[in-house]
Amino acid sequence: YSVIGATTIPHTGTTATIEAPKPDGAQAGDLAVVYLYVSDNAGTKGASGPVQAEDGWVFMNNDGTPVWDGSAYGRLFAYKVLDSSDDEESSFTFTFAGTTDISDGNGAGGRVYVYRGIYPGATVVSAGDDAYSSTGTSHTARAVITPTYWALVIVVAKAVNDSTTVNAPAGFTEDYNSGGRYSASKIQATAGSTGTLSFTTGSDSLLSATIAVSLIQPASTGGGGSGGGGGGSP
Repeated sequence: YSVIGATTIPHTGTTATIEAPKPDGAQAGDLAVVYLYVSDNAGTKGASGPVQAEDGWVFMNNDGTPVWDGSAYGRLFAYKVLDSSDDEESSFTFTFAGTTDISDGNGAGGRVYVYRGIYPGATVVSAGDDAYSSTGTSHTARAVITPTYWALVIVVAKAVNDSTTVNAPAGFTEDYNSGGRYSASKIQATAGSTGTLSFTTGSDSLLSATIAVSLIQPASTGGGGSGGGGGGSP
């Protein structure tokens, strides 16, 4: 598998609609993962209702309602296996239940990642936190059951404070780690539970989600050659 690209969701001011730029090179069959950070500058908590997305997006936290950190910011994660309807799109649209403010410069924003190499028509399983973990240095992402052997497992996380460094669960390759925003991935060769996925951070609360999807890997070859971690991202 490989990380095809990553983009940052730009500051758009007070609005109900967020356009998440599609990474260059993304195409039908790729797995897109997005996480949004929503500020409460509009005074409405972004809105307390579920976020609306284009067809095919699946929210991993709280059924699409932002998870609030107890003060000014709500966050959530979603994924989609891209299809032909996305080929001509330059961005993915998310609409909040009320006006909100999304701003990279104010500890909010978002990221979009695209992974390639998943099996066509594969089942995707995911689980996300519906509340922040307690402040501390140790945090655990929710386990999922991989749909088959040879699965791509991705963990995404966001610490409350942008200055917090997030450290990878054992065996994962970091795809992005900056400003408290984190993504990492690995191949799990055997079917079954991902088990405990433990992060360490500075003393800070954390919200996370876990995704697993089958990779393209012929049964006859066993382990080996699909290309390791995604490496660095833009």
